[in-house]
Amino acid sequence: MVWLAGRIVPAAQREEWYGRRRHEIWHWAAFLEESGRLTPRSQFELVQHCWRAFGDALWTRFDRERTLHRAGNTVRAPWFAVVVAAVALSALGIFSTGFERTRTLLLPLPVPSPSQVGNVQYVGSWWSALVSAVPADWVRAWRMHSQSVTGASEFALEQRKVHGVRLSTEAGIARVAPSFFDVTGGTPAAGRLFHASDTICECVVISYRFWHDEMRGDPRAVGQMLDLDGDHVTIIGVAPRRFWMPAHGVAIWRPVFFASPSPRVGDLWPVGAVVRVKDNYWLPDANRELEETVRHHGLSNPTGRAWPGGAIEILPFQSQARQLLLLYGVILIVALMTAIVMGVWRYHPNRAAISLRWLSYLAGKTLMLLLVCALAAIEFTPQLAFAAGRVFEASVTVLSLFLCLALSVAALLWSLHDQRQRCPICLTRLELPVQVGEPSHMLFGFGATEFVCPRGHGLLHISDSHCSWIDPEEWTGLDASWQNLFNDIPAGEEGDETSES
Repeated sequence: MVWLAGRIVPAAQREEWYGRRRHEIWHWAAFLEESGRLTPRSQFELVQHCWRAFGDALWTRFDRERTLHRAGNTVRAPWFAVVVAAVALSALGIFSTGFERTRTLLLPLPVPSPSQVGNVQYVGSWWSALVSAVPADWVRAWRMHSQSVTGASEFALEQRKVHGVRLSTEAGIARVAPSFFDVTGGTPAAGRLFHASDTICECVVISYRFWHDEMRGDPRAVGQMLDLDGDHVTIIGVAPRRFWMPAHGVAIWRPVFFASPSPRVGDLWPVGAVVRVKDNYWLPDANRELEETVRHHGLSNPTGRAWPGGAIEILPFQSQARQLLLLYGVILIVALMTAIVMGVWRYHPNRAAISLRWLSYLAGKTLMLLLVCALAAIEFTPQLAFAAGRVFEASVTVLSLFLCLALSVAALLWSLHDQRQRCPICLTRLELPVQVGEPSHMLFGFGATEFVCPRGHGLLHISDSHCSWIDPEEWTGLDASWQNLFNDIPAGEEGDETSES
C-alpha cells in the first residue's frame, strides 16, 4: 500500500519518502509485536496509518502550503463568487430539466390564440370573496346560448393514486367535460385527444411531463391501462408539451358528464369553467355578455344575493402565468435595488469614490444569486407540495413566493457581507484580520478589526462599536511607499509575503 502511494511522489523524492515511511511502519509493527500490544485495535490503527500515506504523497507532490495558499487566493478572487453562482444556476437547470416549469410560464401555451382561453371566476363586491367556481347551470347556458364564446367546458380537480405497468404514484387528475379539448385546442404529442363528439368511455389523456417522467417516454404508452384508485382507464393520447390547463399540476385529463349530484343542491352545484372567447370580442365585452346570458335565463347568484352582488370575469391562463412571473420579478427588482442602495450607503468605506467596477460587481453578483433563489422556488416548491399531497392547493403558489422571498433575503445579506470584505479598488477579499485598540474596555476605550488588501491597495478599519463619534468603517489607502512590500511578490504568492511582512 505504501509502495503504491509512493508512485504519486515525484521521482526525485520517491526513494527517500518511501524509505522513511517504510522504516516508520516497520518499527511501529516491531514495537507492537515485541511489547505484546499487537491487538486487533492496534492493527486497525496501523492500517489506517498506511492509508494516510496516499494523502501525504499527494501533499508531497503538490506542496501543501503552496497549494492551500493558491486555493485561498482563488476563493478570495472577485471572479470566484460569480463562478459559484453560475455553477449553481447550471446545476439548477440540470436538476429541473432545463427550467421546465419556468419555461412553461414564460412561453405561450401550445394552443391556438392562448390569450383567448381562460377560466371564469365570480368576483364579488367588497363584502363577498372571489369564487373560483361557478354554478353548473351557468356553464350549460354559456355553451348553448352565449354569443361571445365559442365553447365552454366544466372541470373539477382531484388527486388520486395511479397504478400502471411499472408505475405507482399519486397524480393530479382533472375531470373535464368531453368538450374540454374542443375549447382549448391543441395538437396531441402522441395518440389523440377526446372531443364532444366522442362517446364517453373509460379513457384518459396524460400530460407530456407525466409521460416523460413517470412512463419514461414509452412510445407504447398509448393504449396502456391505468388504475385510478380502482377505476380502470385506457390512455388514448399525450397532451401537447407545456399544456397545463386548467391548473398546474394536472397529469391526467379524464372525460366525464357533469350532472347535478342531488336534487337538493340542483343546478347550484359549483364547478370550474373554461371558455374560449371569440376573436372579435374584447374580454370586458365578453364578461358583460356572459353576465347578461346568466341574467336572461333567470339563473341564480352563487352568493345567494340579488344582482348586482358581483361580476363575472374571464381570467386568461396566459395572464395568470404572467401575473405570477410579475410577482417574482417584483421580488427580484426590489431585492436588487436594496442591495445597491445598502451597498452604496452602508457597506462602501468611501461613498465619494465609488467606482463603476465596484457597483457593477455588486449588482451582477447579487442578480445571479437572486436568479438562483427565484428559479429554485419556482421549480422545486410544486414538487415539494406534490410529495406532500398538496398539488392543487392555492397555498402552493403562496409558499413558492414566500420561499423566493426568504431565499432572496438570505442571498442579499450574504452578497452585502461578501462585498463589505472586499477591496473597493481591486475587489479582492481582504485578509489578515488584526484586533486593535482595547476590545475589552469599550466604555473608555475602543476596539476595532483591521483588514489589509493583499495587493497593497489599502487598509479597512472596522470599529467593534457603532457610536456617534466613531466611524463604523474607514478605508485608508496605501501610498507608493508601501508598494515595495507587494511588487516583489511572485504571482500566486501574495498572501505568503504579506503575512511575512
